[in-house]
Amino acid sequence: MKMRNHFIRGKMIGVFLSAFFLLNLFLLAQTPDCGTILAAYKGEQGLGIYRLSPPDYKPSIFVKGFGPDGWCNMPRVSPDLKTLYFTTKTVDKSATVLARLDLEDPKAKPELLPLGQEVKPGMDFVYAAPHPSGKWLVGSMRLSDQSPDHDLFRLDFNDRTSEGEIHDFFHSPAWEGLPAFSPDGRKIAFIQSALLDPGTYEDNASSRAQQLVVADVTAERLADNPRVLLKAGRFVEMPQWSPDGKKIVIQVSAWTGDYDLVRVEPDSGAWEVLTTSPHDDYNPTYSVDGRWIIYAQKREWTTTKKYPDPLDRGKPFSGNRILAIPDSGGEPHLLFEGPPAISFLWFPQAIR
Repeated sequence: MKMRNHFIRGKMIGVFLSAFFLLNLFLLAQTPDCGTILAAYKGEQGLGIYRLSPPDYKPSIFVKGFGPDGWCNMPRVSPDLKTLYFTTKTVDKSATVLARLDLEDPKAKPELLPLGQEVKPGMDFVYAAPHPSGKWLVGSMRLSDQSPDHDLFRLDFNDRTSEGEIHDFFHSPAWEGLPAFSPDGRKIAFIQSALLDPGTYEDNASSRAQQLVVADVTAERLADNPRVLLKAGRFVEMPQWSPDGKKIVIQVSAWTGDYDLVRVEPDSGAWEVLTTSPHDDYNPTYSVDGRWIIYAQKREWTTTKKYPDPLDRGKPFSGNRILAIPDSGGEPHLLFEGPPAISFLWFPQAIR
């Protein structure tokens, strides 16, 4: 009798453990809550910045830009999550300029940033990074279509409504761009072409070779003491800091041709490859709580081969996605996938 009771009890424990294991597998397969995300997307209401929220992460239009057609791209959210900065076309489409939107006011409308100077054709402001203080920002600037290289400029604000003043922030003969401030505002990461390091790369490769640079931010609002953390013979792009300031995630296309995500420690320079899919994994950003790295994915553009993908159960993948992986690494979780006809899904930014 006792043996039978032990046997029944053992079977019940086994069934319970199996059910518990299956339940955990089911929960792990569900879409994680990575907070609300803004992303540049070409959806049903045109090209603009869309909001994707849990649990289903279905995109809805958030900002359409200026002019009858509207156009906006490259969203960046201030570290305090109060302001959205983005690039947009002027109404006459003659230039790409910066704009901002107050995220705390649900009735607020986007406003072009008054830069204190005339906006000329060919002027290009790209992917500006707001300082955590909210009093200034840094972006890469091309003054006209006759100026091929970008340098980092600083735009100071006296207050939220007054005109800003443009100053040099970091200037060199190389190309600089894609800045990102550390959460405490004391450091800045940016990308630099490797033209200043002749002989490092093979002939004709230096025009594509890039490196991740981290510099101190001085009290005078200038970049100082730059140091190279990572070099690659091709593209290094889109640095984003973790909320605790201890890591930077970037996209790199140096090894396999397609983009992979790489996590870098700014203090030691140690780095680790996070994704190795046959697709382009790009535009990474951290969730607000720092637990997830959110990123976009599309089929690698240099090949016509359609790779089978486990998320599609063996079907070819040719669309665009937003995925998330744990900060510690691991398997990706699918948050959203657009149809194959949509070829534009960029710059996810977490706002909650």
